[in-house]
Amino acid sequence: MAITSNLLFFGIVTFSFLAGVIAFYFLSEQSKEQKKKELDEVITALLNFVIFMIIGKVLINWRIFIDDPLAVLAYPSNSSAFYLAVLFSIVLIVYKSKYKQLPFVGFSAAFLHIFLSATFLYEFIQLVWKNNSLSLGNMIIAGLVLVLYFYLRERLKSVNLVCALLIGWSAGMLILSYFQPFITIFGFIVASWFVLVFLVLGLAVMIIRNLVLRRQ
Repeated sequence: MAITSNLLFFGIVTFSFLAGVIAFYFLSEQSKEQKKKELDEVITALLNFVIFMIIGKVLINWRIFIDDPLAVLAYPSNSSAFYLAVLFSIVLIVYKSKYKQLPFVGFSAAFLHIFLSATFLYEFIQLVWKNNSLSLGNMIIAGLVLVLYFYLRERLKSVNLVCALLIGWSAGMLILSYFQPFITIFGFIVASWFVLVFLVLGLAVMIIRNLVLRRQ
């Protein structure tokens, strides 16, 4: 039963991100070569995230894993494994960006576009198929931030665009947390502090960057 539930969840998430990738490919105004390069980077990051989720689940349940590895791997991942996977992913992305293996800003803009599109579709499926009323708020926030993306992508430079999207999404999720018993990201319950970290990060980068530009 747990394996079937995991496969169904994985199938829905995969389908949602696949739709997000297709949406990015057809709606992005960049050249085909640039889109292909950024898509390769995003897909690699998503695959790494899945691996990090498995590693995180094993680390959290290492005692059970030693006795029965299949039991841990078949069991659904929890929020702690999700946090670890996000942390590992960020560390790897920053490392690759530092050593010029990854154009951080272009990657971030492409990832946020795909993430928001996938979130909107995932929550729509949860709302329509599973009648999950809590998905409505997530779907609305993802939709509004997507509209913001299309409105601002020709008006802001890439760094400010990424920060604006990050601020818009995290602020929306924090507001949502006051009206719902909990907030989720692709079914994983996340604490308000987790979203607050991204809000503070987006604000800090935007403020520091604008201050530096004014001094130049």
